[in-house]
Amino acid sequence: MKGLWRPRRALTRLIFRLMGLKIDYWRAEVERLWALDDASRNNFLSTMLADVRPTSAAGESLGSLDELYRAPVLSKEGLRRLSEDLPDASKTFGRHTAGTTGDPTRIWLSKDELGRMLGVRDYCMSHYGVQLGDREGRIWGRPQNGWKPWLKDCLMNRRVFHPLGPDALETVKAILAYQPGYLYGYSSLILEAARLVEAHQLDVPTLAVVICTAETILPSQKAYIASQFRCPVAEEYGSTEFDIIAFECRNGHRHLVNPWLLVEPTEEGAVVSDVSRRTQSIVRYAQGDAVQVEDVACTILGASECLTAIEGRSINRFAFVSATEKFHAVEFARAMDSYFEDKNVQFRFCVEQRAFGRFHLMVPAQDQTDECKLKQHVERHIHEAAGCEITVEIGPLQSAGKTHYFSSKIEHTNDS
Repeated sequence: MKGLWRPRRALTRLIFRLMGLKIDYWRAEVERLWALDDASRNNFLSTMLADVRPTSAAGESLGSLDELYRAPVLSKEGLRRLSEDLPDASKTFGRHTAGTTGDPTRIWLSKDELGRMLGVRDYCMSHYGVQLGDREGRIWGRPQNGWKPWLKDCLMNRRVFHPLGPDALETVKAILAYQPGYLYGYSSLILEAARLVEAHQLDVPTLAVVICTAETILPSQKAYIASQFRCPVAEEYGSTEFDIIAFECRNGHRHLVNPWLLVEPTEEGAVVSDVSRRTQSIVRYAQGDAVQVEDVACTILGASECLTAIEGRSINRFAFVSATEKFHAVEFARAMDSYFEDKNVQFRFCVEQRAFGRFHLMVPAQDQTDECKLKQHVERHIHEAAGCEITVEIGPLQSAGKTHYFSSKIEHTNDS
């Protein structure tokens, strides 16, 4: 099969070159920069800052690492304000996202800036023996219609699938018949595809890797997906503003992989700076996710510093029993992970809080779940792990797109 990918991959990469996107060059730069020792890399970052001189949230020009670390944190609103007067000549490529708050954020990139992002992505994929341009099966949320998405997918050598709803089984069969080199997409939808593969004993073509993105995935879910697709499963962490920030290696570590980014874990969540960005200054930007960064002494991919925990948006970090009593929402993920292992089952889920002490656990309606035992298991886990008495109600999961394991609808709470 690999022999069939190569001509199509070569065509896709030729198109990139014709667009001025030097992916091979930037991938080589990624490899060169991660080969530097810490002192040399800091010197490189300082030299680039002195050259680029990005603008801080306060409107000050930053020319050194010391100045950058003293700069105020940049919010999404601050980014929009700084980007209002960008010259049209710099707006070569555009990306946008609605974000978890619903506020649209527009990101503009030059050819070199997008080329760096794609070079990082190519570097990560090569760790599993694939490259940008290899045939991709994208398992995604909202299907896009029109000729522009179709053309983009053709140029990228990928096909987009949405394996939910009454046609889910036929969609999964179409994914396998497409014979992709790798799968990429929402963790929850990939999990659904894996469940259908097992339930119907479908034949799976040889895959290099399954890349899960955009949503939290539990260890038991990752192991289940790997068993059904018979290949490694890698977790990707990133955002529209920066593309890939961290990527999982074969040893299971989520390495920081973009050498032009600085990631700071703070009480308010991850703060990320891109020292190379000229089109838009994005330094000390509030990513919004609570993360933990540790040096794990693994050097097979990117930095030895890795994200050892990603706890989601700060607004959804805590579950409230009362206005003054709370526990960390990650306990719901741990409760479900232990339930999956105990019962040897897997399914999508989401917990939503709408009132103090009451939680709606939503699971697929068609799933043969013993709701009483599931409710008891989660309530017991929260009591034992957090010392809190809660009420769990089971309901149908209706979301067809990107989901997170916990969301709070309670107003006027904080996570301090």
